[in-house]
Amino acid sequence: MPFRRGSQDRRDQTRSLRAHAFDPYLSPYFVANQDKMRVEFEDPYILIHEKKLSNLQSLLPVS
Repeated sequence: MPFRRGSQDRRDQTRSLRAHAFDPYLSPYFVANQDKMRVEFEDPYILIHEKKLSNLQSLLPVS
């Protein structure tokens, strides 16, 4: 989003960009345990890979 001329426009656009920023670690909607303010998973699946995954084709076929 290019900035338009004028300080008011720039402030509005900066405010808009901050409002659209999304951080799931700070979002209360992802907190399952409200008392501890933590996300706790039951029996999560964890993927450990030796290299960087740049696409899903390197994982397929998953057995």
